[in-house]
Amino acid sequence: MIETGQSADRLDPGAAVRQGRRLDALTIIPGFAFAAGDVLVNEDLVSAGSAFRVASWVGVLGLVVLVISLVVRSGWSDGYRIGHAVLEHVDPGPGLRNRADAYARRYALAGWLRWLLPFAAVYPLLQGRWDTPALAVTGAVLMTASVAVAFARVRRVGAAADRWLADPPGPPREPEPQRSGDRELAIVLIALTGVLAVAFVLAVVTS
Repeated sequence: MIETGQSADRLDPGAAVRQGRRLDALTIIPGFAFAAGDVLVNEDLVSAGSAFRVASWVGVLGLVVLVISLVVRSGWSDGYRIGHAVLEHVDPGPGLRNRADAYARRYALAGWLRWLLPFAAVYPLLQGRWDTPALAVTGAVLMTASVAVAFARVRRVGAAADRWLADPPGPPREPEPQRSGDRELAIVLIALTGVLAVAFVLAVVTS
């Protein structure tokens, strides 16, 4: 028990919150930056005359969502501790180990989705208003940078999740049956993959 307590003490709650906030930013900002880039690039969404205005509002909305997320999640320190424990491969302590295991299973399962991220930009770029380079190039840069950041984030968390599952810190866990939530997540991910694949094929065929 002493060894477990010492292991749990290595998880710095302050560092967990700081790291969690950075990960929140690396999740929310690229998402809204991608949406803003899509508005600038894709001529099917808005007119060229209003593209910059709409994209600016999307960016402002992203900052508002980020601030709200940081305020709300800062009061939910357990979530930050779990994410930090998996990323740094340290024991989160009693009461959080099973939740950390579940967190790692989810991200290990979803980690391969990073390979689908570049395809999210294909259709908007095919529909790009390339006759207006100021809009198209700016939007393409935003979308490309967003995909790169998201890819790196998912890759890092997925690798940490794999490492956690291969050697969970803390005392040995009792074997648990496969949870229905994991099966449901697998079904959702498979369905999402199918939708993205169909959307990509349609975009290529109809472009």
